Amino acid sequence: MNQRTKLSTVVLLLGFAAIFLSLMSGSGGFTAFVVGVIIVVFCAARYADGIRRAVVLVYEFDPEVLYRYRAFVEAFERISSAKAIWHVTAQGNVTNRKRHAGAGTLINRKGLTISIASPAVVKTNISVPTVPVGSQTLHFFPDRVLVVNGKKVGAIEYEDLRLDVNTTNFIEEDLVPSDARVVRYSWRYPNRDGGPDRRFKDNRQIPVCAYQEAHFTSSSGLNELIQVSTEGLLAQFAKELQNMAFPPTPDNAEKLFLYIPG
Repeated sequence: MNQRTKLSTVVLLLGFAAIFLSLMSGSGGFTAFVVGVIIVVFCAARYADGIRRAVVLVYEFDPEVLYRYRAFVEAFERISSAKAIWHVTAQGNVTNRKRHAGAGTLINRKGLTISIASPAVVKTNISVPTVPVGSQTLHFFPDRVLVVNGKKVGAIEYEDLRLDVNTTNFIEEDLVPSDARVVRYSWRYPNRDGGPDRRFKDNRQIPVCAYQEAHFTSSSGLNELIQVSTEGLLAQFAKELQNMAFPPTPDNAEKLFLYIPG
């Protein structure tokens, strides 16, 4: 809302003045009436403030765009069927692999829930795929991705958004999701040959799961990585996301090639 004064602030200041004057008049009933009126007007002013600072986006789809966006939303919704989705907040190389079940990389991650929603700063006639990634939230609108970080809002064109999909083997020390594929087991403290280091009495086997990763990047600095417990869900999403940037026509067929490692 830039430097515009909030209506609710003005109402609050005038309300205090009105309450003070009513108290000076000595009429308790009148004061109660004034307080009630102020509460109603203040609530209306807060709602008006929200409308004033919100961006209004109204979409009218032609059949081709509607079909393409609906396919994208359906592919997104299928991802939500995964038993677990995580946001990778940080990662780094391991210097002592023996102490980390043979892992070459350590990561910090937090569970997340994707949804169909809209940012509070936007008033729109549609609900959009939404992915919370740490302090940021990605909102996939039909024409661009809005990145909301607190009160800051940025936009990324689909042509500038890159998505890399990959399958990774993850040493899972937490509960294994029921839809995850366990590819092998590793020892908590392994020897160089992969066997157990018998110097550790609490040495146990840890499952290694095949998870899919989606890495979102852009030239404007977006760099977010999520993990999904089910294999195969991200491939169709990546394809539909590519179609959002380059609609499948004979003129741009070469641009639609997307490599997704197995």
